[in-house]
Amino acid sequence: MTVKAVECLGGVKCLDLALEGKADVITCAEIPVVLNAFNRTDYSLIATFVSNKDDMRIVANTASHIHKPRDLIGKRLGVINKGTSQYYADLFLLFYQIDPASVTHVNLSAEELLPALEAGKVDAISVWEPLGEIALRENSRDYKRLEAPSIYAQTFNLVVMDAIKDQHREDIQKLLKSVKQAIDIIHQNPAYSKALLVHRLDLPLDVVNKVWRGFRYELSLRPSLLTTMRGQLNWAIDSGYATGPNKTPNLLDVVDPQPLKRFDPALEGLQKP
Repeated sequence: MTVKAVECLGGVKCLDLALEGKADVITCAEIPVVLNAFNRTDYSLIATFVSNKDDMRIVANTASHIHKPRDLIGKRLGVINKGTSQYYADLFLLFYQIDPASVTHVNLSAEELLPALEAGKVDAISVWEPLGEIALRENSRDYKRLEAPSIYAQTFNLVVMDAIKDQHREDIQKLLKSVKQAIDIIHQNPAYSKALLVHRLDLPLDVVNKVWRGFRYELSLRPSLLTTMRGQLNWAIDSGYATGPNKTPNLLDVVDPQPLKRFDPALEGLQKP
């Protein structure tokens, strides 16, 4: 199989590409996997390759008189609807006992988050790293990160269309092997790995160094992933996103441990009936 990389910014767009038949395997966080399960289940999350308990940020413009979480009430918060950005924003607000309805959510694409904040179209944004650090770096005088404890452990996962998974089992095994080898290189030679990231994403090394320590690189499929996804499923139902034919999706229809179990049983902690 010849591999072709398709660029996309954000897991929502990446999974959309797969569902539209424009990609066979994508990477994304759990939220798009959960939300699309209300409509279709012909795709599978087969492995987690990295996680981070401190990846998400609420970055605010202090010119909008935002200095603490409660200052968000009545303000415009830029989010990516039905994505990790919106999910984290709601978690953040609820943690501080703020009704999400008291904050105006402005739906943006991933590419629009930083420009919208800079142009004053929103007062704050819910964003992941390194975009959060880039925003703070570029406008350290006016922008502020609203602090929060680790309220969300985000995972980044391999998701494959079922037709590809079933027809190309050996290729999927080779993919898992390649990801495992990449993770081993990251652990064995972090300086080299950071240099690749600097070159690939055109990021300053100090930004990479600052966000690097939060990422845990590990090929796995842990039971805690399903716990997180079940919480997200309940959030989606409460938020009115259960609009597809599958009103109460079975998450094991979109999480398949078998490919990882075939690759290395020690890495897979789930059991699929």
